Amino acid sequence: MAIQFIVDILNKVFDTKCLYDSSGKIVNGPGIICSFYIIIMIIGLIGNIYYSMEIKDKKTRIKNIIADLIHTTLSVLFMYHMCYICRGFVGFMILILIHIGYAVIRYGLF
Repeated sequence: MAIQFIVDILNKVFDTKCLYDSSGKIVNGPGIICSFYIIIMIIGLIGNIYYSMEIKDKKTRIKNIIADLIHTTLSVLFMYHMCYICRGFVGFMILILIHIGYAVIRYGLF
């Protein structure tokens, strides 16, 4: 019963909310705002890699770069998918929660 409730919520979150064009075809794809946010995330990755280069310890530097690459790649793919189904704001809110957790783990452990 509880699992079905969670599945119903996830189906609602990941359901497409795209509008139809004049010919009745669904218009998918990231818009200007979503594309801009994805570009900002990639620029942030470049900044994090640059900042990691200042770390003296080579092991810590490599760990930070790998963690940033994985985190940003998954975030960009997730955000692109959410923008593709016209749920950019919901994706943005979910990513905020994920980024907070990531920051706590990264700066707490490394």
